[in-house]
Amino acid sequence: MKTGPGSRGGNMVPLHPNRALSGWLVALSLTLPVAWAQTERGAITGTVADASGAAVPGAEITVINVDTNVHTSTNSTGTGTYRVTNLPPGTYNVTCTKEGFKQAVINSVRVAVGSTSDVDMALEVGVATQSVTVGAQVEELQTRAEINTDVSPKEFQTWPIFLDGQQRQPSSFVFNSLPGTTGGTFMGAINGGQTFSFETQVEGIAIERNYLAGGATDLTPSAESVGEFSLVTGNIGANYAAAGSAVLNFSVKSGGNALHGTIFEFNGNSHFESAGAESNAFSLGKGRYNQNNFGGAISGPIRRNKTFYFATYEGTRESVFNPGNYTSLPESAWRHGDFSDMLGVQEGSDALGRLVYTGEIFDPTTIHTVNGQLVRDPFMYQGRLNVIDPARISAVSKNIVPLIPQADFPGVLNNYVLLNGGHYAFDQGSVKIDHLFNEKHRMSGYYLEGRHPNDIAYAGGFFKDLTNPLTREHTEKDAERLVRVSEDWTINPTTLNHVGYGWNSIAVPQFSISSGGNWPTKIGLNGVDPACFPSINFSGTNGIPLQPFGDCSGGGPESGSWVVKDDFTKIHGKHTFQAGLEFHHYFYGSAPLSNQSGTFNFNQVETQLPGFGDTGNQFASFLLGAVHTANRNVAQKNAEFLNNFPSPYFQDEIKLTRKLTITAGLRWEIPRPRYEAHNYTAGFDPNAPNPGADNFPGALVFVADRHRHSFQDSYYKEFAPNLGIAYMLNQNTVVRTSYSVTYNPPIANGYGYAESYGLQSFLDIERSAAPNGFAPVLYWDNGMPPPPNIQLPSKDATLQNGSSISYTLPDSIKQGYIQHWNFGVQRQLWRQTSIEVNYVGVKGTRLQTGSPAGNCYLPCLFDMTPSRYLSMGDTLLADINDHPEIPRPYPSFQGQVNQALRPYPQYSGIGLTGYNVGMSTYNALQIQLRKRPAKGGLGFIMAYTFSKMISDVGDGAGYNYNYQDFNNRKMERSVTTFSYPHDLKVTWIWEIPVGKGRHFLNRGGVLDQILGGWTLTAIQHYRSGDPLQFVDYDFDPGVIFTNVIRPDRVTGVPVYQKSSGYDLANGTTWIDAKSFVSVPASTGGVPSRLGNTPRVLDVFGPYQASEIAGLLKVLPIRENVTFEFRADVDNIFNRTTRNDPVTDLSSPQFGKILNTSGQRRFQFSGRIRF
Repeated sequence: MKTGPGSRGGNMVPLHPNRALSGWLVALSLTLPVAWAQTERGAITGTVADASGAAVPGAEITVINVDTNVHTSTNSTGTGTYRVTNLPPGTYNVTCTKEGFKQAVINSVRVAVGSTSDVDMALEVGVATQSVTVGAQVEELQTRAEINTDVSPKEFQTWPIFLDGQQRQPSSFVFNSLPGTTGGTFMGAINGGQTFSFETQVEGIAIERNYLAGGATDLTPSAESVGEFSLVTGNIGANYAAAGSAVLNFSVKSGGNALHGTIFEFNGNSHFESAGAESNAFSLGKGRYNQNNFGGAISGPIRRNKTFYFATYEGTRESVFNPGNYTSLPESAWRHGDFSDMLGVQEGSDALGRLVYTGEIFDPTTIHTVNGQLVRDPFMYQGRLNVIDPARISAVSKNIVPLIPQADFPGVLNNYVLLNGGHYAFDQGSVKIDHLFNEKHRMSGYYLEGRHPNDIAYAGGFFKDLTNPLTREHTEKDAERLVRVSEDWTINPTTLNHVGYGWNSIAVPQFSISSGGNWPTKIGLNGVDPACFPSINFSGTNGIPLQPFGDCSGGGPESGSWVVKDDFTKIHGKHTFQAGLEFHHYFYGSAPLSNQSGTFNFNQVETQLPGFGDTGNQFASFLLGAVHTANRNVAQKNAEFLNNFPSPYFQDEIKLTRKLTITAGLRWEIPRPRYEAHNYTAGFDPNAPNPGADNFPGALVFVADRHRHSFQDSYYKEFAPNLGIAYMLNQNTVVRTSYSVTYNPPIANGYGYAESYGLQSFLDIERSAAPNGFAPVLYWDNGMPPPPNIQLPSKDATLQNGSSISYTLPDSIKQGYIQHWNFGVQRQLWRQTSIEVNYVGVKGTRLQTGSPAGNCYLPCLFDMTPSRYLSMGDTLLADINDHPEIPRPYPSFQGQVNQALRPYPQYSGIGLTGYNVGMSTYNALQIQLRKRPAKGGLGFIMAYTFSKMISDVGDGAGYNYNYQDFNNRKMERSVTTFSYPHDLKVTWIWEIPVGKGRHFLNRGGVLDQILGGWTLTAIQHYRSGDPLQFVDYDFDPGVIFTNVIRPDRVTGVPVYQKSSGYDLANGTTWIDAKSFVSVPASTGGVPSRLGNTPRVLDVFGPYQASEIAGLLKVLPIRENVTFEFRADVDNIFNRTTRNDPVTDLSSPQFGKILNTSGQRRFQFSGRIRF
């Protein structure tokens, strides 16, 4: 039954669909005891036994935080088991007392973030005043089914980490060092998930910005404030909401009873880097950059044993400028109206018999008709053909010309080199307060605020004068805020509670560098808002791609979420029961109004002689102020999209025996339909009659007019079970297996939502406003005409006709889910060293494909012309009026045949919101050999992954393209662009065993100052090359409105034709050009069918290798005060890496490697610790 817009297969959600269920769940959460440990907290568990191995019930176990002296106690159960939860990551001493036994003490037990440490207590008969104390044995074995890899503070502080986005990113260890991870901190993928499909948590609360999951680099705490972090994969517990493929956990450091602090400075600049092979070969120079990262941290007690603080500040100042793309600026003579050098060969004669030359320019004010033909007079000044009289040059244009930079080289094409890079700054401060009310109640609060202004170049790069208002550049001034508040309540030794609250927000306002400069007034342009410099674009068919000028576009919505978590834990016998509720509220605002000062487009048509396509010049049209088309935005109502996401869960960890642990749980995730705060939601309805297309189905509708609040249907079937089994074969070997289901979060997966139409008024002067096909629509010396007076929101159903529109699918509330299964063995080899071997299998269902408000490749092919019509050949590009045998979709349709054959020809495109249809499979063998670093010794992580991932969609945010056919998903099934068969990572730290406290020269003095205290560290990464995507740009995919036309793969011809080395002048052959061929085509160049090459071929570019190394020295200044100097080097061997070959079959360089990468660069730092 069809009951509303976009209702194929379901009803539209009533007004305010979230309130009833969400309110009930929030109320339920507030009635729960306030809760179990946050997911960044850890636990200590074990059994208490006597000398015979019999369980000892009723023993009192106390754990003491070494830094804060905070005590936490519990009792062993009737089965002798105990569990102490809610422990912040850190080091603890554990005591166990029981009448009739000596006190047992185990010191220095490390609790990692989000993990559980096993500490079994063996009691000896005696009196309680006697004690038996032992040092903790560092156990690498994990006796639970989840795969949890943690990093200690020592490891993170020692590894060589370069700045990434003006920060040293703590999460870089995941992608640099661990198995099953690919990509980087922003666009990374973990364990068979899509990119942007894992969850990042800070202090137990997810960082959710409501536009991208995964690499939340813009909200990551400073490396100075991160205490520990871990990666959870495999059996992801029910206590993680919307976990995706993995969970990355960060804990923030806390203060202790002692005062500690640090001050640091990191510097890298172009003096410390090599030029690279390409710069050396073509004498390009190595550009320039300077990067300073600085800050500090301080921590200590506010009240000893009660209240503690930890505060950080980190700042970065970075300037990066490298030679960038070539572009074309008008040559000097043009700027004065002299286009005589553009006169070419004779092209013919006009209706008056005058000779016409290619490149000739004509006066648009002289147009008249001769014998039925339009004729213009050529420009001539002082007897010189193709020169404009200076008196005819527009006053507005005359004011702009002096601002245009001078060309670097003579000639018309590629005469100027833009700059890449820009100025970047970063400032972030944070503070954390921990307070112990009493043994039953503890509270913690954390606040982070950051500012991140940076330059963003559009149109290829910057002009060399960065203050030039003609530079198409933005300054983006990101502002980030994080808040975390938690309270822990120990009701009794076996009943514990936790409540947590988190706020995440990021605003990304973008400003043109000309903002506030009143430039329209300065150049004499009337009829526009003086907000910034107008945008000026050039177009034509004469092969002169002039650089665009000016910029008045902007951006900057605020998005984020707030989260409330309520958890409860009850320990009973062999069971640890956990139950809780998590409630997420997401928000996404609108970008502010932009383009107020207008966009003006200049084309050669305005100075062209009708009928002679090789005449005219777009810059000549600009000098005359003869505008081809123009538009500007006038007013806007702002939309704010909101949605809620409650999710209750239950989990039980059962320690059946000392060797066998079973974990089982279930989470119910209930994403609620998205709505707009003012009920402005609007979008495409495939069933609504369109009055602007003779009531052909498909029109813009407004949900408020349907007494509704959302296009999305409710959905209540997102259940996420998990089951894990861990069995200790012996004290050195654990076998683990598990199965779990996780879902993706109900967020935008793009930059906002394209469901707000009719909220902006604008003036759009199109070509139809010109008196003929060659006249300008206006002369800008006369200013822009006044805009129409439009009441907002405008509810015109034809508003998007001829343009693109978004279609929110009724079932788009259904989130993608991932099934994980794994089987693994972990074995302790020797002290602090273990090996782990895992088979990991993952299946993704209903995966994201992108968004009309972000990267819209596959979702925007919904309205493509079906590929079967390619058999029509050149007819597709013909006018519908020339083919009466082809029925019009509706009587008034005008346009080309290919447009007429689209499902909804009244639109230029339809993008699907919430098109979650992707499928994927991932199978991997993952091996990890690990040794914890020890004083005066070696520590390492060796991680190898052998894997393959297959999918019919690209990454989670839609960045990947190369789709051919929306209606044939089997054709899109292939390996993914981030599927690397072999991936080896080696991360190591070696404290050279020389100096005080180490094996050799274990004494102070001058020799110790010189030879002692050195540490070497490195991160080495070697993997297969990139899977390649092949295209054929000989064909215009726009013929059927698809992404690309792929070539045919020639059977029997090997793809590879690999050559060693690199030839930067001629290219290095890698792919045999004969292994691919273009599909058959019509005489007009229309492909007769789609190519048979997969979207991503199981063919790889050159293998990739990287080596980052560091050397550091610690110098004692006085007691408890040290100075640390370190030098880090990226690409230590100055390796030149070959990039991927050209994969466009139409290129004469097809199959060849043309570029290389690889510059050795150094980073130096100094640090004082106290």
